[in-house]
Amino acid sequence: MTNIKAGDLVSTTRFLKVNRRKTVTDRPVLEVTDVHNGLDFEIRGQDLVNQLDTANDFDTTEQISKTDLAKKLTESYNVVFSVCFDKANGEERILRGRLMKPEPLLGRSHCEDLEIEDGHKLRLVDHRTLKWMIVNGVKYTVK
Repeated sequence: MTNIKAGDLVSTTRFLKVNRRKTVTDRPVLEVTDVHNGLDFEIRGQDLVNQLDTANDFDTTEQISKTDLAKKLTESYNVVFSVCFDKANGEERILRGRLMKPEPLLGRSHCEDLEIEDGHKLRLVDHRTLKWMIVNGVKYTVK
């Protein structure tokens, strides 16, 4: 991408871990690390911070059916989320990550666990055992 010049349109979707939040001259600054390439950089200013999605924070809570929750998961492309489900052994698991490949509504979705730093990051999320999900500022729980 060495030919990018003024006037070109570009886009980016990055998945970042916030290492530190600070304030510089009354403006928020986030020190972050790209979870895929390890690049450290800063995000400066309230406007940029307001545009970020988070897998942890939510403003509202909605109760929906398990089928609707599975649909939310399978439609959550290019955003970070948290999802709570039961693993094959019945143990509860919270995955913070992104959708890689969905399957039919009551199947399983392939998700990348963005908290795993090394090794195999792909995990299966079983739609039949979904409990809750945080995405786009909303926490969805099964009613």
